[in-house]
Amino acid sequence: MSKVLVIDDSTFTLQRHKNLFQGLGHEVKTGQSAYEAYKLLDEGQQFDVILLDLIMPEEDGISALKNIKAKYPHQRIIVVSTESEEKRKDEVLELGAVDFIEKPLTNEKAEYILKKCCE
Repeated sequence: MSKVLVIDDSTFTLQRHKNLFQGLGHEVKTGQSAYEAYKLLDEGQQFDVILLDLIMPEEDGISALKNIKAKYPHQRIIVVSTESEEKRKDEVLELGAVDFIEKPLTNEKAEYILKKCCE
């Protein structure tokens, strides 16, 4: 069983992603901001992968990715967004994300994430 952290400002998306990964047998924590991710990581909680929304109101996914990777360089992060610009994908990969995946997440995409980050 893998530990997944989902960070997204949308309550609907958080619940959907939580149900998706729990349905595949994994432990899931959620948060609605980058600050919630920082708090969990600073408390010593460990995750096999963090799914990080790109567009969030207080602090966007790019900034959160930079901050998490600076403090926790081995943390696996996948940026998830409705944006599909190739430029954004290249940017997050250069900053250390494992991948960039377009929403909506499906069972196939969730299984891909787990295989890429948790095996």
